[in-house]
Amino acid sequence: AHAGHDHGEHHHHDIEPHLEEARKRVALGLLLSEIVSVHDLKADADKVRANIDRMAEQFGADQKEDFVNWYYSQPERLTEIENSVLENEIVDWIFNQAIVEEQESDFDTAMNPGSN
Repeated sequence: AHAGHDHGEHHHHDIEPHLEEARKRVALGLLLSEIVSVHDLKADADKVRANIDRMAEQFGADQKEDFVNWYYSQPERLTEIENSVLENEIVDWIFNQAIVEEQESDFDTAMNPGSN
């Protein structure tokens, strides 16, 4: 019984890094959902179509439209593309919020900002 108990303790120790990673993923997911909600971001329909058209390129001209129609008839597949496009929209939104400030500097000052 003791051996089993020790194994259980060891197992608990192994899971800790995974729990931390999961917490970070959940927090990031909540943050991204909040950005989408507050700023009313949506997957751009033209970008979704462009992604599907790119995938359709692997088919002959006569099958491209069938592929596109099939894709639009599969809600779970369409959602995957929409989520991918939406992720890019979120990244674009975040970068547009960032304030980029250029400053002249030498290497030492740039690498040790607090030391002057």
